[in-house]
Amino acid sequence: MSAACALRRPSAERIRAPDRDLPFRVLRYPIDARRSRLGVHMRHGTTLVLTFMLFAAAPSAAEAYGALAVDYAQGTRFGFSRNQPTEQKAREVALGGCGAGCTVIVTFRKSCAAYAADQTTGSPAEALVKGPAAAAVRDQALSDCRKRGGRQCSLRVWGCD
Repeated sequence: MSAACALRRPSAERIRAPDRDLPFRVLRYPIDARRSRLGVHMRHGTTLVLTFMLFAAAPSAAEAYGALAVDYAQGTRFGFSRNQPTEQKAREVALGGCGAGCTVIVTFRKSCAAYAADQTTGSPAEALVKGPAAAAVRDQALSDCRKRGGRQCSLRVWGCD
């Protein structure tokens, strides 16, 4: 007996018949995708359906919103949100992270935002920048704060969506 003969599929007599009251059909043999065009299509179709289900469950990048909130320019509290399904939800999450007495200073979608403020007591110097890249908006916010007379500018909060 050759090795190829030993690897043959079991005969139908050796397989126990499935119970008749099962709510699904039990296949006796696995589908051989190399021989069955239907098997190939079923495999790719299942992958396509599962991929669609995963992406449909999460908000897409076009629908995602973010927001930044602070208490005041020289304050210590801040809040942010990202990947929220609506602008209102983004505002609520940012305010919830910051606490009472905070204000949403910006909302954004498919972009980044950064807020910098001079930490010198009573200084009005502050800057809010929106753009496509995190590093760029952070650097620009600090630079704009200094251009407006800030001597101790600090990046208060930033975020990207």
